[in-house]
Amino acid sequence: MIPSPASSALRVAALILAGGASSRMGRENKLLAELEGQTMVERVAAVALASRADPVLVVLGHGYMDVRPRLPDDVGVVENPAHASGLASSLVAGVRALPEEVDGCVVMLGDMPFVRPDDVDALIAAFDADAACVPLVGGRRGNPVLWPRTFFDDILELKGDHGARRIFESRDAPVVDVPLENPGLLFDVDTREDLERARSATRSIEIEAGRAADGDAAPGAPE
Repeated sequence: MIPSPASSALRVAALILAGGASSRMGRENKLLAELEGQTMVERVAAVALASRADPVLVVLGHGYMDVRPRLPDDVGVVENPAHASGLASSLVAGVRALPEEVDGCVVMLGDMPFVRPDDVDALIAAFDADAACVPLVGGRRGNPVLWPRTFFDDILELKGDHGARRIFESRDAPVVDVPLENPGLLFDVDTREDLERARSATRSIEIEAGRAADGDAAPGAPE
């Protein structure tokens, strides 16, 4: 997709939420689980860095000392000491850390290993600074979501385990659905079974048959 002149002039950051406790994985931190020779969080960071998003920030919380060394030097790191209070705290910490000059941010999840750089770029190309841009795969809204700066104040009011998609319900928020074909935009890793499916998947049809991300995850954090 060729970006419009308007989208080319806008600056969009990437915000990777990686502060959750992986509670459904037992003692294992899913962000450090390996897929094709990379930890999951490294893989997601690499995708963001390969996209047009700039800068790339990663919000860490649970397991900070273990996860931080696995991140590339090119990303900024935001520590969320309140991560135990719920997923909204990681999103709030990340938005607060964004440079003032960014026009929007793509909120990515550290447990979505099959998002691709061109998916992120497609959202940025569709961005006009006013509406949230949401990937639409087979008629289903997925992740990540690109949030314009006009939504940041609303995001900063979120608390607990509520994700930013509730903003859509609380106001007449403009949304642009961006049709994409990658089924990985509907898939996140929450359980050991999800991880095994991710390891056996080939970024294709195998993912479509499994459990998809629940739609509120885009502004949330891995649990």
